[in-house]
Amino acid sequence: MPGSDTLATGLAASRALAVGFVFVIFGTLLVATIIARPTAGDGGATDPHHGFAALLLGALPGAVLALGLWFGLQTAAMAQTDSIRETLARVPEVLLHTDFGHLMLLRLGLLGGIGLALAADRPGAATVFAGFAAALQAGHLHALAIWHGPNLLLASETLHVLAAASWLGSLPALLLVIVSVPPRRAMATLRRFSFMGIGAVLVVGATAALQADWLAGGPLSLAATAYGRICLAKMVLFSLLLALAVRNRWRLRRGAEAVPALGSSLRAALVLAALVLVLAAILSAMPPPSEA
Repeated sequence: MPGSDTLATGLAASRALAVGFVFVIFGTLLVATIIARPTAGDGGATDPHHGFAALLLGALPGAVLALGLWFGLQTAAMAQTDSIRETLARVPEVLLHTDFGHLMLLRLGLLGGIGLALAADRPGAATVFAGFAAALQAGHLHALAIWHGPNLLLASETLHVLAAASWLGSLPALLLVIVSVPPRRAMATLRRFSFMGIGAVLVVGATAALQADWLAGGPLSLAATAYGRICLAKMVLFSLLLALAVRNRWRLRRGAEAVPALGSSLRAALVLAALVLVLAAILSAMPPPSEA
């Protein structure tokens, strides 16, 4: 098996990929079922739902593969195995007898449920399943590791994950809308999303502040530890995302002529969102100062 540094890198990458794919599934379904409704007067405008279907067709197997890779690497770390064969031999034990394995089974089951719901043309049910799959990411964070059972930190982390998934996970679908439908319809969709996006941003910011206070020892202690410094870097990226969101909100007032600029802004936001997910994956694997 790879060395500890390589294993840690693989864990962070696979975790970030898994979270990203699950977020995209949830965000795409939110946009498809709630946000991207046809606007009166569109007539025969291009339907973005074929693009949404393509996004989901790529994200669903991507999520399954990333979760599988994350599970395999985490099994190797938990069992401290030295070979792929030894790791595979420990899979049933980790899958059936650990909280981590139970969460993985549940998330894979929900992904299967999403696929079945979409095949049965039940996008509402698929959206609900995707929301649960995203929310379960909170079970892999610090709350359950520190305090077993329901607690305020777990509630905060769950809200944080759901808000981030509804905001960041929707970006690819919104970009698809911009490039595939007439400007008037794209602007109507973006305006509808902005109301949900504002709420999501407020929840992400508030819960992030609470978690930094509980886990990193408060704002004055952030720069004193590696965990706190990564929290600070994540906050900087969040601030940049927030600035883009505020700027986009103002651009919406300009009407259809702002669509190209909004497309460029969404592409930049996607890059920042990917970096946020990587930092979040690193943080979730680090013991916070509050556990020291």
